[in-house]
Amino acid sequence: MRLASVVLPGLLWLHGFRPGSPHSSPGAHQAVFAEAEVREIPAAVGAAITEICFTATGISRVPAGAFRHMPRLTKVEFLQNRLHTVEVGAFDQLAQLTQLEISGAPTLQALPLGSLRGLGSLRRLSLKNNRVRQVPAGLFGDLGSLEELFLNDNAIWALPEGLFQGLHRLRLLHLGRNRLAALPGRLLRPLGLLHVLRLGDNQLRALPSGLLDGLEELRELGLQGNGLRELPAGFLHRLAQLERLSLERNGLERLEAGAFAGASQLRQLKLASNRLRQLPEQLFEHLPHLAELDGSHNQLRRLPARAPGAGPHGLRRLLLSHNQLPALPPGSLLQGFPNLTQLDVGGNRIAMVHLGQLAPLAHLQSLSLQANRLQSVPQGVFETLPRLTSLALGGNPWQCDCHLRYLHRWIRSNPRKQPRPPAGQEHRLTSRGPARLPVYTASLSAPQRTNDEPASN
Repeated sequence: MRLASVVLPGLLWLHGFRPGSPHSSPGAHQAVFAEAEVREIPAAVGAAITEICFTATGISRVPAGAFRHMPRLTKVEFLQNRLHTVEVGAFDQLAQLTQLEISGAPTLQALPLGSLRGLGSLRRLSLKNNRVRQVPAGLFGDLGSLEELFLNDNAIWALPEGLFQGLHRLRLLHLGRNRLAALPGRLLRPLGLLHVLRLGDNQLRALPSGLLDGLEELRELGLQGNGLRELPAGFLHRLAQLERLSLERNGLERLEAGAFAGASQLRQLKLASNRLRQLPEQLFEHLPHLAELDGSHNQLRRLPARAPGAGPHGLRRLLLSHNQLPALPPGSLLQGFPNLTQLDVGGNRIAMVHLGQLAPLAHLQSLSLQANRLQSVPQGVFETLPRLTSLALGGNPWQCDCHLRYLHRWIRSNPRKQPRPPAGQEHRLTSRGPARLPVYTASLSAPQRTNDEPASN
């Protein structure tokens, strides 16, 4: 079967294009096969074709030398096909190939050694969303120009230590959503230019000492959704360029005092859904550029008392909902967050807010105190927050007496500052006392009547 320059029966759209869009037809350099009846790779294509895509076809194998008559190809994609075999030498003669994707093949369980040989110009390789179980050492041995490697969403349970040898230009490595239970300590040692490392949603129970040694250029590290109970001592001590660290959904019970020492450029730290009872006292001193901290859904009972030095890259978002905090963060700590725009301490055990306690947060725009133990708030407490645009107070056992008069009037005066609840989840404020406050727990929207204020003492 020989293609003309663009389209033959069985051609629909290139990956990323959709029917009906302005780009729904392939260009003169693109050939796309998209019919289940297509069961073999064509022997040749037009001389102008540099990109070829097979999507949802009946192709089940890529034989050796399948593209030997198409040496001008720079991009090859197999998307959601019925592939189960990629033979040794399948991509021989493709010296100009820069992008290769084989994804969405639920019957593809392995790629043999030599199946990717000769691809010295390849810059992006995606083998995601298959059922690959093992990756042999040496598979990537000829890919010295590779910059992005996607092995995510497979069933890989182990990686050999020398797997990434020679990938000195790799910038992104995605191994998320596999079945990895352990990693060799020197696995990543050849990847000195790596910027993004994603190991989330595996079965890692521990990290070997020295795993991240040599990754001085790393900017993003994803370890979420594993079973980590602790972090190796000083595991970030050489990651001076790290900006984003995801550790949520693990089993972390404690963090050592210097757990994040060395990662001085960190801007986003996600610790949600662990078992932490406290945060390291010097956490913020080690992270002077932190902009977002998510410590929600833990067992936190106390927070660091020391305030970090304020700066142009100060904390913007502090998420501490669903913990066991008995009080708001101490004023000595909040003073170090002059640029904070979001504070979420909902779902804790906070019973009181003191007047002036939130005064250091002049830039605060969103505040959640919902689902705590508040019965009242002091008069004028929200007047110190001139930029506040969203306030959530629902789910507290408000005491309906004269002490609640300020809150009631503030709600009437600021109907647009209370977030609306999801449709069907509206419910009235639960309060103790002879009166019932006519506002909703989640939305705290202005009431319909104007003469129904809380009863006086």
